[in-house]
Amino acid sequence: MSDTEEKKAGAKDGEEEIDYTAFQQDNEITTENDESKFVVTNPQTVSGHIVYTCKGVDSQGEWEGNRRYNEFFKLHEILEQHFPGIPLPSIPPKKSIGNKDVKFISERRFYLERFMKKIAPYKFVIESQPFQIFARPNGDIDKQLMRLPKQKPEQIIERYKAELGLDNTSYDVIQKDALEETVKGFKDFVKVQKPMLDTFIKKISAMMTNYSQGIVDQKNFLNMLDKYEELNLSNYLEGETTKMVFGNPQTYGDSDASIKELVSSTCGNLKNPFFNMYHWAKGEKADVSAIVHAVE
Repeated sequence: MSDTEEKKAGAKDGEEEIDYTAFQQDNEITTENDESKFVVTNPQTVSGHIVYTCKGVDSQGEWEGNRRYNEFFKLHEILEQHFPGIPLPSIPPKKSIGNKDVKFISERRFYLERFMKKIAPYKFVIESQPFQIFARPNGDIDKQLMRLPKQKPEQIIERYKAELGLDNTSYDVIQKDALEETVKGFKDFVKVQKPMLDTFIKKISAMMTNYSQGIVDQKNFLNMLDKYEELNLSNYLEGETTKMVFGNPQTYGDSDASIKELVSSTCGNLKNPFFNMYHWAKGEKADVSAIVHAVE
């Protein structure tokens, strides 16, 4: 789905224009080491479904392919069964209505990519059978994941010992009690922290939306200014565009571009400064929830 097609799909008559670039900025929160090799891009419609181009790397090398949201959802579900007690990063929740809205798709893509980048450093997850089915499928991903046998507790314990170097026999009663107190203290902390984080997300979301609309307004104003000058001034200049201001084709100052090109370039490069803050906060909330879910 091209940018133009996405805008047509997401906008309805009478709706306020949305700054789609506010949800298409690069993910600058997690972009180091192996994380940079895991990306989710190019949401597009294939056979009536939205698919995302996914790329990653494992011990066999690089892999790439189109994946549906449902395949991410099933992968996450199976990974939780395979790795209980491990705080796996969350993925966006399911949504049946409005799941093809451009703004929704862009944000979903962002968090699917965040999920991939967050698990990238954990080789025992990347090399696990469930993830390998997702990365290098041999047929229907959902069906292959569902065919995986359920893990018995003793199998999980042995796998953790081998992959994480854990030894449950090395902890005495005092250490176990101390760990339980640590977990309890974290849960108590979350009860205080979560409402504050919810408020923060709500406020920063409003600020991001307002700033995004400001970017749109600037672009619309410049477009209107360009049309206004062409309509009102060109009629009195006998075709001499060098006498125009905004539409003057001559280069400006020491640059190699006209005023119109310089201003258009500046507007085109505008970014929403609240973007990373908003998504950091949402990601923080998701990570905290994942830890709570893992220890419960």
